[in-house]
Amino acid sequence: MEFKQKQLINALIASKIHGWTNVTKTGSTSAVSWFRKNGESVIRMAQFNPVEDLNQAIEAAENMGEVRLEFKPGFLHQATVEPYQRIGADQLGTGEGPTASYALVQAILAAAEIMVDQFQSADDLLVKGVVDDEGTLHYKCLRCNHPLRSRRSQIIGYGPECLKKQQEEPDLIDLLQQEQDRKAWLSDGNFMDELTRKEAI
Repeated sequence: MEFKQKQLINALIASKIHGWTNVTKTGSTSAVSWFRKNGESVIRMAQFNPVEDLNQAIEAAENMGEVRLEFKPGFLHQATVEPYQRIGADQLGTGEGPTASYALVQAILAAAEIMVDQFQSADDLLVKGVVDDEGTLHYKCLRCNHPLRSRRSQIIGYGPECLKKQQEEPDLIDLLQQEQDRKAWLSDGNFMDELTRKEAI
């Protein structure tokens, strides 16, 4: 197997099966390591090689379901991954190859319904610029302009203290509405006072 294809399959197992990313705890991107969603470092990309490392392939497969490996002399290795119901996949994955690890990663990809040919290279799976659901991450607090260090703060746009203050302070629209209500009440009160005075005359 050529190096580029091997890199792609390894990246698919890391990102699609384990759920790892190349985004660090500070929100920057890495081209050399895999990280959990919380930014905790897991392993260097060059060291994660389930295509050739049977232990890493088995670990990924066992996260998905039950694993069966078979080998008959003179034939290719065969692997089967039967997904657990809790992960929402119901497809039995089978694979074969010259090594047990290669057969197993093929079975993992089949069970997860991941088509390798949909991707050009491992680079397609790496985050280039960090983006959340609303847009880009904030590196400075939207309230006090101090640098934001935690990933959570960068997504929200506020540090812990500023977020607390932001949630406690009423919205400007609410303040304007309260002021309009107060003025309306006062004008009603003045009208009633004026009416009472005229009736008294």
